[in-house]
Amino acid sequence: MRPHRPGTGGIDSPKALRLRRLANQRASCGCAVFVVAAVVLLAAGHHRVSQWLFGDRLASRGAEIATYPLAVNIANPQVMRYDLVGIEAHTYAPNGRPIPLKEPPALTVLREREPQATVGHVDRLVMRYDWHRRCYAANWPVPWNASAGDYVVDVRCHIPQPEAWQWGLNVRVPALPKGAKKDDRWSECVARTRVIVAARRPPDLGHGLCIATWEDPPPNGNLRRPDGSMGDWKALFDWAEFVGADAVWCRGAATQVSRGVNLSMQQPFVTDEDGINRVAHEAHRRGLKFGTWAMAFATQPRTSNAGKPPYKYAQIVGKDGSSRDTDFISLLDRDRPKHLAAWLHRMAENSDIDMVGLDYFRPDRGGYEAADDFLRLMPLTLPPELAAMSLAQRRGFVADMIERQWRKEPDFYDEWKWYQSHLVALRLRDIAAHADLKTKPLWVFTFGWLHGLQSGQDPLMMTDAGADALAVMLYQLTSVAHYNLMVTQWSKYVAAGQANLLPGDTVDFGLHQKLTRPVAAPEEMNRRIVTAALSFCKDGAQTGAFWHDISRAIRGNVGPYPGREWALAGAAAFSTVRRAWQVYPLTADVAIPASAPVGTAFEVRLTIKNLTRQPLKGLTLKLEETPDLEPIDKRDKTLAEVAAGGEAVIPWQVRIKAHDRPRGDRFMVACRVNWPDAEFLAPVRRDLPRVIVAMKYLNGS
Repeated sequence: MRPHRPGTGGIDSPKALRLRRLANQRASCGCAVFVVAAVVLLAAGHHRVSQWLFGDRLASRGAEIATYPLAVNIANPQVMRYDLVGIEAHTYAPNGRPIPLKEPPALTVLREREPQATVGHVDRLVMRYDWHRRCYAANWPVPWNASAGDYVVDVRCHIPQPEAWQWGLNVRVPALPKGAKKDDRWSECVARTRVIVAARRPPDLGHGLCIATWEDPPPNGNLRRPDGSMGDWKALFDWAEFVGADAVWCRGAATQVSRGVNLSMQQPFVTDEDGINRVAHEAHRRGLKFGTWAMAFATQPRTSNAGKPPYKYAQIVGKDGSSRDTDFISLLDRDRPKHLAAWLHRMAENSDIDMVGLDYFRPDRGGYEAADDFLRLMPLTLPPELAAMSLAQRRGFVADMIERQWRKEPDFYDEWKWYQSHLVALRLRDIAAHADLKTKPLWVFTFGWLHGLQSGQDPLMMTDAGADALAVMLYQLTSVAHYNLMVTQWSKYVAAGQANLLPGDTVDFGLHQKLTRPVAAPEEMNRRIVTAALSFCKDGAQTGAFWHDISRAIRGNVGPYPGREWALAGAAAFSTVRRAWQVYPLTADVAIPASAPVGTAFEVRLTIKNLTRQPLKGLTLKLEETPDLEPIDKRDKTLAEVAAGGEAVIPWQVRIKAHDRPRGDRFMVACRVNWPDAEFLAPVRRDLPRVIVAMKYLNGS
């Protein structure tokens, strides 16, 4: 409904209305106009209501007379979860000139009418006047794991002379009762705008994706096979097939200075692209997917940057307040993302490469070269003496708060970690945009501690920025309890479908606390992969998993367990992950006693269940060779048929040959099941390896 136009017929002119209102105001103890009420009444019938609610600038900056004393503006109202949203509030005098106020406007972000606290438990942003732009400004960090959808930016201020404004509409403004004192709320001005938080939906990579990694450059010499025999570099894929992987990832590029080799901005990587082409082609020949990755911000050696390209390196602050370079390239460096994008693009052009990835995509120690921007941009409560400090002192202040005061100042620490995650996401966004990967997925290795927060690798920010999958590293933990806490933290933070998570664990006796009892270290590795894949989200299993890495199984710190045993534990984890997605036509479970005397026979029972409505034919079954266990009957067996929806039980008689004190007399039993290719209904997948490994441990007595 349009307002009345001034004219004849008993309708007062705007000037008469204004004079009448002024007379009423003077008669009411000189009180201010209740601007909020006026605007609400205006909104009831005025065609500009949508502009007022959603932030189109109402103040006529080029006109002689302003129509409203406050306007709020966001340059780009659609944002992602990694964005630091710049908000401007423009305040005007009645003549249209920008003016600062006695008190800055108050800014609150609402979601469904409820105030939303952002990082650091900040629920109201402090706006500061920018004399260059002649407006108030503040930055809103999108909260951790913010729900996608509409948010309202609510800005409020008090205007000094509300009676001086010309509203020009037939609106009755209520006056204060006689004898009432002036109430500043009656001069409160409100302006609102909308900001839309968007969330990128990760692509469908296929349920049950399981990867075996090779953390070294492409192999070229002889390698030991899983059975202990020697082979050439192609033994890499014997391990991948043994573990039941459907993809192999191999490190392809690193900024690594070795004797006699200096790198430059024109040649920033050591990379064997001929070797990558060779192993990628062999992977496809064997029916495996292949991916290659680059070390993103880490450089080697860690002891010196001599001979490395002249990047801007991350800064740490010493106890004496001095800054020095680390071996990590700074997240503020603008050349490194271009170099990484160019390399990824070149790899993605290879038809034998199915995925590309990045490791060490994070800040390391320090990163205090970003301290000044952090202090300037984030909504922090800072001591007044900070303004008089030098750059070095400000960096020292941030370093002290992060490294020594973080328990006392958790909100400051939270904001610092958000800002680092913000920078990581911006760099990833730039790389993904410039790499032009088309249909090739991009994965990133991420730390698992506190769902990535402690390493500046927020999984949702990185997904929004272009990560199609996140390979979450479950290692470098101090205890089993530390791991269990990490799983709980993930399950409270991420929901199914928000990100493609591929949790993985590594072959390393030390990183599994050198466990022998009550569980063996490979057994604990299996548990960690399975638990993460099934429990990182409370409402669904993860996309897949990875087993890290083949080179460590061959020549790493395996402890009293051979690499083959670590591989079988990884294979059993892969089988359990795929079972959760029901992508196989059958299940296989092994049953054994909890313990058995050394030298005495015990029974292994393998139960096969057909999940389909058609018979399964021609299954091959194998009792795997594991240390100190020997079968009394044949290792290899066949199963002619399992009826549709049916079940079959296959027994073996086995004994423990001898005590093995270094491994705590805890022994692995593992069975392998293979089946021929056939047509099956969804969700069964024909493109996955047709293998299941079922595994359990028992104690020798």
